[in-house]
Amino acid sequence: MLKAEVIKQAQRYNMIIENSMDGCLLLECVRDDQNSIIDFKIAYCNAVGRQLARFPDDATGSTLLNILPHLSGAQQYELHKKVVETGEPEQFETTFRNETGEEYGWFIVSLQKMDDGVLSRFIDITEKKRNEEKIEKQANLLRSILNASQHSVVALTAVKNENGEIIDFRFLKMNDRYARLMNKTEAELTGSSYLKVFQSSMNYEMFIIKKKVLVTGRPYSKEFYYDANSIKGWFSVSIAPLGVDGVVQTIVDISESKKDKDRLRKIINTSKAGIVTLLPLKNEEGEIVDFKIAMVNKAVENFLKIKGDDIRQQSIGQILTKYDLSGKFEHLKTTFKNNQPQNFDVHLTNGFDHYFNVTIDKLDNELLITLTDFTEIKKLQISLHKTIEE
Repeated sequence: MLKAEVIKQAQRYNMIIENSMDGCLLLECVRDDQNSIIDFKIAYCNAVGRQLARFPDDATGSTLLNILPHLSGAQQYELHKKVVETGEPEQFETTFRNETGEEYGWFIVSLQKMDDGVLSRFIDITEKKRNEEKIEKQANLLRSILNASQHSVVALTAVKNENGEIIDFRFLKMNDRYARLMNKTEAELTGSSYLKVFQSSMNYEMFIIKKKVLVTGRPYSKEFYYDANSIKGWFSVSIAPLGVDGVVQTIVDISESKKDKDRLRKIINTSKAGIVTLLPLKNEEGEIVDFKIAMVNKAVENFLKIKGDDIRQQSIGQILTKYDLSGKFEHLKTTFKNNQPQNFDVHLTNGFDHYFNVTIDKLDNELLITLTDFTEIKKLQISLHKTIEE
């Protein structure tokens, strides 16, 4: 009765192993006269094992090196010997080779000592490995795209308290340009607290803005001057939501362009000629009905005796009436529609007695107007004519 129960139990275990999704291979040591391991005899191999290892059906009873001679001296083979000699189990990832030495698949192999031999169990992870490779390729592609950007890009994830309130952000991902801007490595920043890295009041203001972007879902952009954390200059910052718990921030160093703009502004404001830029105002049918002032230089401000901020965004319709420039609106429309520069003289009256030479040019979606005051010359010319007539 006991013997029958043992046989039944052995058959049950054999059925479990035979139907296992893992490959199972029992190897017995083959030793020489000096008791050194020179090969392993295949004592048992289940159906999955034969399929994964690509063993022939009559592999049982043969030796490992007889079926796979390329294993002689290989690291995998030496690990089998090490497990027998030390009794310590081993686990590793590897590819397999068929009897001709051709490489295939990816497997996790677990080795465990059993009597004077090794129990080898192996799992096919080829699909998992391929998926990992795809993910890694996609990650590398994303990183390449980020690092190719001329802008500093960083992604942050929100840190919330038990009430769900955002109390901090943590650095999630960034490109190399951002790490260089911060004078740190990506490893130093990843996972760090935003408020600990940035401790100035300005950065707390940016923290509030990031919270607002995440809560409202509306992007934010701003130009500002920054002087902290060993960073100094003008920057353009854009912040947009990233999923439900993060934001992505793009930073562009505009210090040089800001200098160029400041330099150009100085040149424009020191010019003796008046300079004005106008933007068209259109009705629902797309017809230009007026122009609004976008920019004026100091010469225009001085002539009008009014600050540029007071007339910026005002329409020409308002200015024309005030300074008696009626009749010149068609010149503006013609230049804008046909991109044809115009040049003419205008005499300002109605409380003024000034003569200007006016040049109108189209500049992208604006009109550039240059006013050259030749009042003194004109008055001298008029005086000369009177003298000649007298």
